[in-house]
Amino acid sequence: MYKKIFSIMALVAVVFSYYNLPQATATEKSTLEIEAFDTIAGYTTVAAIEDGLTNKGVEIMIIKPNGSEILLEAETDEDGEVKAEIDGYHLKTAGSYEIKAKYTHIEQEYGQTDSFKVYEDGVSLNKSSLSADSVTTEASGYDPVELTVKLKDRYGNPITGHSINIISSRSSDEITAYSSDRTNEKGEAIFYAYSDEVGVSTYTAYDSTSNATLDQRAKVAYFSPVSTLGEIGGNNLFTSVLLASTDTGTSGEMDRFEIEELSSEVEVNELLNFTVTAYDINDEIVEDYTGTVRFSSSDDNADMPEDYTFEAEDQGSHTFSLSLRFTTTGTQTVTVTDTDDRDLEGEIEVAVVASGSGSSQSNPTSSTSTDSDVTITSPTSGTYSSESITISGKTPYGYYVDVYANSSLKTSVFTEADDTYSADIELSNGTYEVYVTARDAEDNQYATSESVSITIDTEAATLDYIEISPEGDLEAGSTFEVYAYSEPNLHQVGILLDDKIYELTESLGTNGTYVGLLVAPDEAGTYALDVILVDSLANEIQYSDAATLTVVSTATEEVTTPEEPVVEEPPVEEPVVEEPVVEEIKYPSTVTGLEAVNGDTKVTLTWEAAIAGSEDAYIDHYKVYYGYADNLLYSSATTFDSSTTWYVPNLANDTVYYFAVSAVDSKGVESLAKSTATSGTPVAAEVVYTIELGKLHDSADEQVSIEDTGTPDQTPQSGPGTAWVLLFTLAFTQIYFQAKKKIAEKTSV
Repeated sequence: MYKKIFSIMALVAVVFSYYNLPQATATEKSTLEIEAFDTIAGYTTVAAIEDGLTNKGVEIMIIKPNGSEILLEAETDEDGEVKAEIDGYHLKTAGSYEIKAKYTHIEQEYGQTDSFKVYEDGVSLNKSSLSADSVTTEASGYDPVELTVKLKDRYGNPITGHSINIISSRSSDEITAYSSDRTNEKGEAIFYAYSDEVGVSTYTAYDSTSNATLDQRAKVAYFSPVSTLGEIGGNNLFTSVLLASTDTGTSGEMDRFEIEELSSEVEVNELLNFTVTAYDINDEIVEDYTGTVRFSSSDDNADMPEDYTFEAEDQGSHTFSLSLRFTTTGTQTVTVTDTDDRDLEGEIEVAVVASGSGSSQSNPTSSTSTDSDVTITSPTSGTYSSESITISGKTPYGYYVDVYANSSLKTSVFTEADDTYSADIELSNGTYEVYVTARDAEDNQYATSESVSITIDTEAATLDYIEISPEGDLEAGSTFEVYAYSEPNLHQVGILLDDKIYELTESLGTNGTYVGLLVAPDEAGTYALDVILVDSLANEIQYSDAATLTVVSTATEEVTTPEEPVVEEPPVEEPVVEEPVVEEIKYPSTVTGLEAVNGDTKVTLTWEAAIAGSEDAYIDHYKVYYGYADNLLYSSATTFDSSTTWYVPNLANDTVYYFAVSAVDSKGVESLAKSTATSGTPVAAEVVYTIELGKLHDSADEQVSIEDTGTPDQTPQSGPGTAWVLLFTLAFTQIYFQAKKKIAEKTSV
């Protein structure tokens, strides 16, 4: 009886267990958890997996903001971990990316989805744009032209939140922002330009956030307004457009061309300038002429300009510079004709004489020839800190050389027997176009050199003001920070305190702000701080007594002597008063073992860990100094923690940089000396279609290939912008995997 009951109960238990077992599904969901770190467009990032099965294949899927997918393969290590790099080639689009993973040896769905952010890169000066909604308008003072600025990085990602200034070539123009001078989420900022002055304005966009000027300019031609719209009649909208494109009050129907500003007698093989102007029957310039002209000459071998289409900003007149040359002497003609209307033409006769046989043009700035025999070899175009400049070059022997600066004759010298010349001129601060002309003893002009643009800057930088932090009195031997504000990109900024010079470095986040850590003198008193500024041209200036510093003695506890006891016995020993001890500043050790690894627009640095100077302190972080020479390390970056790896992004490829590192402890005390400097040279990386620790799969949504997408273009960077994201990614990755390694070691023990 009992056996039967137990048999029935066992059967029920089996059935119950069966129906309560977890049922296997056709495809289970992966338990893998993956995360990736934020980065910048075009830069690599790291994806990490932990707590997985050991030595198993893993498939990683990255979903771009546009929905296309990238598949990577990797393999877990003996700890069940994966660290895979996602190449920057696949991260050109700014936005939010999704990432998930699954095992390849099990038929399963992807695990949980994580996300990471790709921020836009720095401003690209050639990808960004400035455009006008109209190239012509009335000079009424109230009819606006809409100017649109679009900021983009080198991959076309819009850059938001940057402050834009629009600068006009004419001071009379008025420019206002539509809603804000900052770029919106599309990277756009809109401005309105007004003018009551007839002429052409050239507008330039300046990004004050990145301290950069866009390559693209916008030109607008302002025409004289008519008195009333009724003089033309018709629809007001149509009339407004018509008035914006032509000056009906001053010119009529096109009648002819005239060739102007061309001498009646020129030399053979002389390069010439001339101007073509469109006129009506009343000899008024037809400012709205936008036809195409073609040139011809009776000299079959003459060099002539190519066909030219007049633009609205030409306002009916265009100058052709150094574009006409006759090769045959005698009376020659030049004819200009409208390509669509052969009846619209203009012609001029010119007497072409042998070289040196005719009269020459006395004004060196008018139409003259240029010849490779007349050159300026020194100086080259650039900025100079001396008002005395030596102009030297080559000219055929026997000619006089006249040296001009901005069309002003500075000096004349005679060519030496070796066909060279040299002349010293004095120039004040400013920008000059310097050129030379060669002439013979009878003042017949031979040729003119190409001009060289020279800027003279002998003025040193100016100090705006300095700040001391913390404010107030400072204890002897304590450390404090000094902030100096001046113009950006100075070569050296120093503070002279108590016969010691402290070097300040420019802040990565704020141009023109220089900061440094100083140590207060050991003795109490009032001290003066002198500021030394040296610009890129070695112009140096010292500002004496720029600030004062009050140093007080180190605070000590007041010691009181107790009153004598009334009872004489037993005798009371007087307490021993110890002298206060001033704590000696103990500095972290000097960093050693600094090494540099070159990368594409970056250099990665590693070094040995430093040791704190005192037992109650520890190394909190490091400072990385870098520059173009081992004694000119004017830029710096601060690491986020005590990790001994860091890299500096946004460097110019094929340029040698020097680096040094110092340690900063938990008390804010920095090493007395930087490490021995090392050098690195960023190099452009070859685009290889592989991923470390994995391979790239084909995707149905996007065929990823270098042939289709091309290699990244090179665009100069305009400041730090979002570089902190990339630095944080590297630092956090290093911390993450070091921590994991330590936990694994402790667990194994």
